[in-house]
Amino acid sequence: MRNLPRALGRGGLILLWLSGGAVVLVAVFPWLRHSPRRRDAIRLSWFRGLGRILGLRLETCGRPASGPVLVVANHISWLDIVVLGCQAPMTFVAKAEVASWPLLGFLARHSGTLFIARRDLRNIRQVNQAVTKRLQNGERVVIFPEGTTTPGNQVLPFTSALLQAAIDARAPVQPVTLQYPGETATAAPFIGDDTFLASLWRILRLSRVEARCRWHPPLRGGRRRILADRARDLIAATFPERLAG
Repeated sequence: MRNLPRALGRGGLILLWLSGGAVVLVAVFPWLRHSPRRRDAIRLSWFRGLGRILGLRLETCGRPASGPVLVVANHISWLDIVVLGCQAPMTFVAKAEVASWPLLGFLARHSGTLFIARRDLRNIRQVNQAVTKRLQNGERVVIFPEGTTTPGNQVLPFTSALLQAAIDARAPVQPVTLQYPGETATAAPFIGDDTFLASLWRILRLSRVEARCRWHPPLRGGRRRILADRARDLIAATFPERLAG
């Protein structure tokens, strides 16, 4: 119960922060259509503010490559987006269901997120084309090729479909390992029948959110299956650090 006031306070601040973000997207972003750097700066500041509200303590190794680059990450939680988004301007590819989430879906739709229906081959081709275009425009695009979230103690096989965009755009692929040590390790995973509100409540009750982010050297060349396997191997190789810590 001692965490209840802190959790409620953070919850209220997050609601205000999300609502403020929606206002900016509606009232400010349309005027910055031809100023991508300003839009990127606003998105970066917004994610960093959200991280501060959540009590995010981020430990990083390496850094995100300058765009264009296709960022490939393991997937544990919706927190992954906050952890990555507060480090550099990025475009995310999210599951189609996110588009219909209250408020969060609005923010995602109007901030440039791409949505994918993973079992729809036609949609996958369309998303690939969209990712290719974003890369050709110099953006960083983030994908989670496991196709689902995990408890954070394993890395599932990577699907390779969206890595075709990097090949088509002649952009590098940068793997990144995401880990949540300490008490965050059990609170962060967003798996199974978990709901966003239940997951958020667990996070709000933490004294702080601990995250580790290891940026690996960008990969170039090869077929998409080879790139996917190389990226997964680099990410999986760092997981013993998490299990030991």
